[in-house]
Amino acid sequence: MAPEPQPTILDPGPHCGVDIKVRHVIIRYETESGEPRSWVGCPACDAIVDPKANAQ
Repeated sequence: MAPEPQPTILDPGPHCGVDIKVRHVIIRYETESGEPRSWVGCPACDAIVDPKANAQ
């Protein structure tokens, strides 16, 4: 079975709202519950952010 394709855009940045793309990922990890997460470098404000932070 082929893996599911990754989305090109992860989420908007929590500080500036610019779209965070997969190419901006710095590190990927899983939470204790198994949820995939990542830290990315925002292309607009140069901050290292969790793109899902504004969804919580």
